[in-house]
Amino acid sequence: MFTPATHAPGAVDGRSLRALIRIVAWALLLAGLAASGGCATSPFSKELTQKARSQPSFGSLRANPDGYKGSTVIVGGTIIKTVNLSDHTEIEVLQKQLDSGYEPKEIDTAGGRFLARCQGFFDPEIYKAGSEVTVAGEVEGKEERPVGEVSYIYPVISCQKVQLWYERRYTYDYPPYYGYGPYWHGWYGGAFIGPRVIVVKPQHKKR
Repeated sequence: MFTPATHAPGAVDGRSLRALIRIVAWALLLAGLAASGGCATSPFSKELTQKARSQPSFGSLRANPDGYKGSTVIVGGTIIKTVNLSDHTEIEVLQKQLDSGYEPKEIDTAGGRFLARCQGFFDPEIYKAGSEVTVAGEVEGKEERPVGEVSYIYPVISCQKVQLWYERRYTYDYPPYYGYGPYWHGWYGGAFIGPRVIVVKPQHKKR
C-alpha cells in the first residue's frame, strides 16, 4: 500500500534544521572572532617596530639587562604603580606577552617586572594600577629594589612611546534564526534567537 509523504520533497525536518542552525551559529562565531583578531593594528611607528624586530625575549632581558643596553624593545603588561619624580615618571609593570597589535594578552602568566622611565608627567589616576600598557624604548640597564623582603632586579626601559590601552569592550550580536522545536533556551515556534556571537574590540588611547 502506498503511503504518502508527510512533507514535501526538499523540506527540512526539525532535527536537520537545528543542526543547520548550529553550523551557521558556529560559523558566525568564528568569523566574528577572526575579524576582531585579524584587524589588530600597531600603535607604534614602523621605525620603532623595525628596530625592535630582533629584540631579546623578556626572559633573556630580565636575566641580563646590562647585556642589552641600547637595544630597542617593545614590552608591555599590567601597571603595578606609577610614580612621578622631579625629572621623570616611573611606571612599574608586570610583563605579559603581547598580541600582533602589541597589546598585552589576557593571560594569567607573567614574565616578571620591569621599570619604564618616561619624560613628562603621567597622571597616576590615568596610568593606574591594573591598567594595561605597552612601552617602546631603549634598554637602560637594571636597577635593584626590594619587593617585600626580596631583592629584585628590574630591567629598565627608557620610554620613546607609551601606549595605554582601554579596557576591552565586548559586543553581543544576536542574529535571527527561524524554525520550530526545542533549542538551548526552550521551545520556540516560528522565529527564535540563536546563540550569541561575542566580538572583542580592543581600543587604545593616544598619547
